[in-house]
Amino acid sequence: MTDILLDTNYFVALLDTSDKWNKTSLEIFTALQKYNANILVTDVVLNETINVICKRMENKGRSNEITHFLKIIEKQYTTDAIVWISEDIKKYHHHIMKLISDNHGLLNYNDCFLLAFMQKNKIKNIISFDTDFGRIKGINRISNKEFELK
Repeated sequence: MTDILLDTNYFVALLDTSDKWNKTSLEIFTALQKYNANILVTDVVLNETINVICKRMENKGRSNEITHFLKIIEKQYTTDAIVWISEDIKKYHHHIMKLISDNHGLLNYNDCFLLAFMQKNKIKNIISFDTDFGRIKGINRISNKEFELK
């Protein structure tokens, strides 16, 4: 079974129908059905997703929708379904800092945390609309419905 990590921007787009990437995220979701893939949602991405959704809803005057999004997240991603990596951040810290430096700040701290996690666990695939992930050697960035898994 192939592991695929979800990035925050994909997760947000999948949840928020007004997101510019929503249609593409749904197409990717549909295309994933033909694969026997293990979709990984980390606590780091979940944390960022909730923060982005809450801020976005507040900025758009849609704060009343936050509870709706939280219910969807809680239903789909129970505590057992989440990959808990933030508790290991201390042991990843040096590797994260090296990745930031090696990539000249191309990816932020959380993205490099995900990258370090991927490298340690030999995960090659990430669904992300962040083009910077596409510049990282050995990473297969999935950003549209036409993709192959590695």
